[in-house]
Parts: sequence; C-alpha cells; structure tokens
Amino acid sequence: MPADKVQVLGSAPGEKESLKRVYYEGSDTIKNGYALCYNRDTGTAGDVDWDRASHVEKPSSNNLLNFAGLAIGLPSAGKTGPCRLTIVDGRVPQVCIGFANVNCVINVTLLYIRADSYYLLGGTGTLVGKALQSDATLGTTAGEIQMYLYGGF
Repeated sequence: MPADKVQVLGSAPGEKESLKRVYYEGSDTIKNGYALCYNRDTGTAGDVDWDRASHVEKPSSNNLLNFAGLAIGLPSAGKTGPCRLTIVDGRVPQVCIGFANVNCVINVTLLYIRADSYYLLGGTGTLVGKALQSDATLGTTAGEIQMYLYGGF
C-alpha cells in the first residue's frame, strides 16, 4: 500500500493521519513498526540545518531523547537504507503498529526504546507507549504489536 494511503489504526475516516516523510541514513533493513530517532548531530551546533528535522537513524545512547517515530507503509520484507521512509510522527498521540520484543499484556505493558535496537522493549529506556493487545510470543520472537503511541517528543 502506498505510504500516502496508509491509515493509522484508530484514526477516524477523514481524520488526517500524523505521518511524516524522513530520510533514513543507515544501511539496515527497516520494517514496519521499527523505532527511529532524529540525527541531531548533522552539521554544526551554530548552523541552521534542516536535516536535523528530517534525517533519522537507529536509536543510540546519543539520540534516545530525539525519538522521531515508527516506520510505516513498508513492504513485509522491509526497505534497506539509506532511503526515504514514512513514519508515524512521534510527537502526536495515536494508535499505531510498533515492532516489539517483549511479551505484552493489553493496557499493561509499557513500551520503551533503547540504544542499539529498533525494537520496542519493556523495562527501561525512553518510554514511548503501551501495548493495546496481548501477545505472549513476542518475548521470544519479535513482531508487530498494536500500541498507543504517547507522543510529545
């Protein structure tokens, strides 16, 4: 499905989805629901550089507070970078799909991003949302999960 036709789960018909086009700088294969962070290191601190607002990378210890959002609208095999992607905007609260590696209980499991992982994990890190479905298999095999993205980044 083309990225401009993707409907974010829970959005009402006619409601504008909160999606954003970004440029992924890495070389990994990105799948739907992968967490991405802005690369705020682009350019020099004294320069205005619009790439800081549109270039994303894998979460790391340097960028966890710069959560951009979750990849969406990709084929099931994913897309290998560097490339342009559409993300569910991390600034806007909404229901969407995340890619988790933690057993989930509906409305209980909190989802975090952590350094060096595209997956949403449990326990500690930067809190980004909560699970909206139960799935006891995600602790052994990572996969997609319906979630509520808190927004505010």
